[in-house]
Amino acid sequence: MRRISGLFLLVTLALAGCNLPVVGPTATPTLSSDDVLRTAEAIAEMTRQAASPTPTQTPETPTSTMPAETPTPTLTPTPSVPMATANYNANVRRGPDESYEVIDFFLQGQQARIAGRYDSPVSGTWWFLRREGQGLD
Repeated sequence: MRRISGLFLLVTLALAGCNLPVVGPTATPTLSSDDVLRTAEAIAEMTRQAASPTPTQTPETPTSTMPAETPTPTLTPTPSVPMATANYNANVRRGPDESYEVIDFFLQGQQARIAGRYDSPVSGTWWFLRREGQGLD
């Protein structure tokens, strides 16, 4: 038995002196910052050169019908005096403030000639309107 243990010791020492590769976990190689930068640049260049998918274009089929003629627009005369058109129903008052009495109504869509303007820092802008034939002259 002593002979077998001696032989085992001799074989173990001989193998240790041969520089055989060590079996087991290996160390991860350390990359330099230049290696990392070159790898990133190579990946970016491959991405730039990659072919992007282009959509298939559908050819237009010609039509045999003629387009309809566009009607000629009619000109609307521009009034020579400034006009106001009511966007909604409004009260017509005797003066430029809500404290004045209501004397008429300016209904949505109605028009009146603008005869003046009053800007009040308290109650805002008020317009002096004239509707011919309506008693507001």
